[in-house]
Amino acid sequence: MSAPASTATSAHVSFAGNPHDLVEPLAERFGSLFCYRLPGRERRTLFASLSDVWRVTTDGIARGGERFDGDVAALLDHLLADARRGPGADVAFAFSYDLSLRLRAEAGIPGGPPPTTAPGRLLGFAGPLRRAVVHDPATGTLSCAAEDRADVVAACARTTARTAPPLTAPLTDVVADIDPVRYAGQLARARDHLLAGDVYQVVLSVPVRVRPRTPLPRYYADVAARYATADYSYWFNLDATTVFGNCSLPHVLARDGRVSSRVFAGTQPAARDERERRDRGALLRDDPKYFAEHIMLVDLERNDLGSYCEPGTVVVDRLCEPLVIGPTTYLASDVSGGYDTTRGLGGVLLASFPRGVVVGAPKLRAQEVLADLEGEPRGFFAGAVGFYDAARDALTSNTIVTCAERDGPDVLLRCGGGVVAGSDVAQELAELELKLRYLR
Repeated sequence: MSAPASTATSAHVSFAGNPHDLVEPLAERFGSLFCYRLPGRERRTLFASLSDVWRVTTDGIARGGERFDGDVAALLDHLLADARRGPGADVAFAFSYDLSLRLRAEAGIPGGPPPTTAPGRLLGFAGPLRRAVVHDPATGTLSCAAEDRADVVAACARTTARTAPPLTAPLTDVVADIDPVRYAGQLARARDHLLAGDVYQVVLSVPVRVRPRTPLPRYYADVAARYATADYSYWFNLDATTVFGNCSLPHVLARDGRVSSRVFAGTQPAARDERERRDRGALLRDDPKYFAEHIMLVDLERNDLGSYCEPGTVVVDRLCEPLVIGPTTYLASDVSGGYDTTRGLGGVLLASFPRGVVVGAPKLRAQEVLADLEGEPRGFFAGAVGFYDAARDALTSNTIVTCAERDGPDVLLRCGGGVVAGSDVAQELAELELKLRYLR
């Protein structure tokens, strides 16, 4: 991650608290905020203003009164090229699942569901990060531009030492829960498509409306504490849109000519220790349904990477290993490949968007089936969020799963699960409830 860009020297501020507690005071000072915890042992967290980003809406791509004459991939390549020329700011981006339907229509792919047409609706953004602040837990410091030091000190002063609520404590009041009757009907209709051979798997998602018992940034911090071992934690608020979540599911990671991604499939409750983690992994691998789903999605990921990676370079680095994230244990597999570095990273990012792990297989047909079964926009669930580090020429992004999006005084949660012809309604509903446990 680059040092904060500034016309003056950088500054350091001591901070021993929880970085997520800085979201509210920094958002007040920056207006629009991007918060992103990076994977890796360092566990650093990036905060920055989104004041200078391009908005991708149903009306096109614009920033202020300026319009961008090109598509999303061209916008990304333009922004990343500017960042590489430096010295300048790194680039942040987030794209909704609904944007993928619009990109599909613009590409002329026939038979797709109609894209969202609500005027001015935010489908994504991309642009340079301004007023960057980086939290390093190893040193207990915040790095920022010298001219931003006073605001960062004031933000730190607004935080207070506190203990996160216990895992069993409710964080919200449920306004509208999963409708089991509606879900059973959706699964029955999905099974018709599966038995007809239209699709091999579809990832059905469900909405849950909740009302947090605390201000939204505090609710996010409490949820993030429950997902302390997750690789990614993210928050962004721009105009009327606020989205946040935590996960360990990369979208794509690209650096030095290598790109990697991850597949999740198969769910058990979170293991409490190493022995239980191994046992739950064995249980999932020995289940024919979970194993078959997982291997199918690994093959789909290999195919997606193979569409732009050099022939013979795509490999499975880790296969069917149990991984604990929040309330769940998943089977995880990592897939990587070597790509032509002359290819724009914008195209690399969008080549596998949306991911098969949040749609199903085959992807194009699964999107059509899901549009019919779900009958509503997914918003940023199943989309992607991340940033580009210009100094390292590295792209980091994650798939947005178990998503939380502000909707007036409420928060709309959405999560999903893959279903196949042999799926059982009660089992699938239990898995969805498990995935939502730490959010409610």
